[in-house]
Amino acid sequence: MENPRLNQLFTFLNRAPRDSFTLYSIGLEYLQSGQFVQARTYLERVLEYDPDYLGTYYQLGRCLRLLEDDETAISVYQQGMEKALGQSRQHIYAELQNALMNTEIGEDP
Repeated sequence: MENPRLNQLFTFLNRAPRDSFTLYSIGLEYLQSGQFVQARTYLERVLEYDPDYLGTYYQLGRCLRLLEDDETAISVYQQGMEKALGQSRQHIYAELQNALMNTEIGEDP
């Protein structure tokens, strides 16, 4: 099944291969369609190019949980929490902390 939104995002990505918003959006499209391996690839690229793109930590952690890689998800949530503290982004810190606790107690992602 063709995804017009994904096609448009790849057009944008061809013009700006390191654009964090485009990479993040592609990752979310794949995540929403259940293509977790592809989602992981694009979300990891966001953090490779732009480690301060804070929303990525939550979504990548969620993706990793869906891939049943809780250990790596925990690490990603912790990294994101450190970044959020460094940027004084308390709301994002709290969301990541909640995701971390849910992972540690085995709640569904």
